[in-house]
Amino acid sequence: MTGSLPSRRFTGLRTLIPGITAAILLADVALRVLPLERFAFRAWEPMTLDAVPDAAFVANRRYENGRAYGDLSAVSNRPAMRELRREGFTTDAHGFRNPPGALAAGPPDVIVFGDSFAAGSGVNDDETLTAQIGRITGRRVYNAAGRGVTAEFVRAWLDKLNMRRGVVVCQFSEPWDEETAGKARGAHALTFPPLDLFLRTSRLRLLMEAGRKRLESDGVLPNPSRDRARALPLRNGATMLFLSEDLTLSAPGPRDARDAATLVEIARMFTSADLRVVLLLVPKKYAVYGPLVAGTSGVSRDAVGKRLRAVADAARAAGVVVVNVTDDLQRAAEDGLPTGTYVYRMDDTHWNATGIRLAAERLRHALQP
Repeated sequence: MTGSLPSRRFTGLRTLIPGITAAILLADVALRVLPLERFAFRAWEPMTLDAVPDAAFVANRRYENGRAYGDLSAVSNRPAMRELRREGFTTDAHGFRNPPGALAAGPPDVIVFGDSFAAGSGVNDDETLTAQIGRITGRRVYNAAGRGVTAEFVRAWLDKLNMRRGVVVCQFSEPWDEETAGKARGAHALTFPPLDLFLRTSRLRLLMEAGRKRLESDGVLPNPSRDRARALPLRNGATMLFLSEDLTLSAPGPRDARDAATLVEIARMFTSADLRVVLLLVPKKYAVYGPLVAGTSGVSRDAVGKRLRAVADAARAAGVVVVNVTDDLQRAAEDGLPTGTYVYRMDDTHWNATGIRLAAERLRHALQP
């Protein structure tokens, strides 16, 4: 009798384990009837999953969230520091962030390529860079941002949209080199894309992850993600989140010269008699607000903006039109501090509608014939 106990236990496990596995799979399949947007803290993640090939987002999709919040409060699991806001995000048939029928009148006057800053992560459709440029200039502006900038990508979409005249705006934020921009999209993908997509869209996994984060948000369990973002006090007493890795300053070096050469090459490649290229350089958040952090009198505007200025100067010396909004954002950040008016989100790496408007105003002059 006793000799058969291990066998019975093994038989029980052989039944139990497949049963649990089947239950998990059934729960996962059942939960997939719910829209992925219900499990997202912002638009970016559900809109980039299963995106149109060679584009940035899912096509013909509308995302609405009345309680969206920033990536820094999410990655560091700090619910108390969320800056809740409404976010509406619309994509067109090509898989870019534009209203339906944006190309009904033919090729646009201006097309914008770039990363999440130009695409408008964290802001509404009417607050994006392209939307604000359109209102300021009265020109038709197409948003082809969200995928980064490479020569091949720009060439492909200029051909697809039959754009032979007008202005091409290429937006770069640190790091802005072509290789990084091109690889950013697939940096965390698995080697088997269908499995990667299945796991990333698993509602059960997202629910379990949300439950784990709730326990770890400095409540029941310690928060291992806390140090991914730093909460620093500004001179006006407010607290702002910064990506921890952005707090390390480095002087301009060979990497910046290579980046400048890449930008110059891209600009020259697409400049013609009827087509102009403008490079828009956007600083990271700490370059704008680092000098305004309480107790950091040693961090000057010049110190945090040196690398971007070095790239801009090198590109301008080669005859390229460059709009570097670092100084504009730094001045606006300091001027707005007494009234609590900010140009970047308190809980996000990205700029807000106010910061975007400053860039659009600067670009207006560069876009003039």
